[in-house]
Amino acid sequence: MGLSLPGRKILLGVTGSVAAYKAADIASKLVQAGVEVHVILTDSGAKFISPLTFEALTGHPAGTSMWDKNATGSFNHLDAARAAEIVLIAPATADAIARLAGGRADDLLAAAVLASRAPLLVAPAMNTAMLDNPATQANIAILKSRGVEFIEPCEGHLACGDTGRGRLAEVQCILDAVAAWLEKVASWKGVRVLVTAGPTREALDAVRYISNPSSGKMGFAVARAASQRGAVVTLVTGPCDLPVPPGVEVVRVVTGEEMRKEVRERFGRAKLLVKTAAVTDYRPAEKADGKNKAKEWTVKLEKVGNILDELVAGRNGQVVVGFAAEAGNPDEEGARKLAERKLDLVVANDITGPEGAFGADATRATLIFPGGKSERLPLMSKVELASRILSIVESKVLGKS
Repeated sequence: MGLSLPGRKILLGVTGSVAAYKAADIASKLVQAGVEVHVILTDSGAKFISPLTFEALTGHPAGTSMWDKNATGSFNHLDAARAAEIVLIAPATADAIARLAGGRADDLLAAAVLASRAPLLVAPAMNTAMLDNPATQANIAILKSRGVEFIEPCEGHLACGDTGRGRLAEVQCILDAVAAWLEKVASWKGVRVLVTAGPTREALDAVRYISNPSSGKMGFAVARAASQRGAVVTLVTGPCDLPVPPGVEVVRVVTGEEMRKEVRERFGRAKLLVKTAAVTDYRPAEKADGKNKAKEWTVKLEKVGNILDELVAGRNGQVVVGFAAEAGNPDEEGARKLAERKLDLVVANDITGPEGAFGADATRATLIFPGGKSERLPLMSKVELASRILSIVESKVLGKS
């Protein structure tokens, strides 16, 4: 196999599929590669393969119940989940996928997944009709939108006698996916990533403000993806009602000036800046006292300085990714921003139409690179786009090019 991963830590979840016997092979090969493997079986998984098998292969008792005491006499079965660099569920049944999508925590494996901040890899195994059922596909889509990576099943003879898609992926394919993720985690560990997200607000009076409809979803997705890779992530965000990505330091601001201050303070320590925030371009020249109740109101606006212009002028080896959210054709404006500010990548997207960037879970984007090269991407979730962005700049961030 040639796999060598000494000292790495993985949590392997095994659910109730005939393919559970292949999980023993996965565990064995990972142990041979030097990985510390801890295994949790669901009740149905333990009916297909004995927990004792995994204890013999890994040297650690396999967890099966939240109510069983471990070797130290305590019930803290989640230590392995917290220590794991990767959580792999192979095989994953339709029921297991549904439980994960629903955020269930009433068995040991589900609770461990919720307690872990590590990347989650899921390898489905089930009957073709079950896999294609709209309910299963909807659950898979939910998990993918949260950054879960799926190792796609194969086509072939199924245990039920049918032939079709649904066989657990080949063991080597699963091992390759695990090794790739462990390499990412090791490479990004300790790398400081700074992300901006959301809108800013500029007050007109005590109750009114100028802003924009940015939801912050893109920036939060980038922060989560970077944290999953092992980076030290700081997210500077305007007003957003989104859950904080696990392991991410969040700095909340309101105005463009507050965002400028917080980003400038941290930029020198960062290796990568991904600036997705939609900072308000204009602010009132004067703020009215109290609540303005005049019948007519003339507001004079002044242009707000651009944060990137200030940062890139004094950059010291940082990799900088900018966003160009424009109406109509954003590619031209994105290319201008990249050239003028000497950015490493610009992500240009259209804020208009039914697939507009603001507030949506998915977006169409064009990646614009130095040298005039660009790549127009199909409609994809912001989670997928976040992962794509980090993969593109990875070599520069990690000094591999």
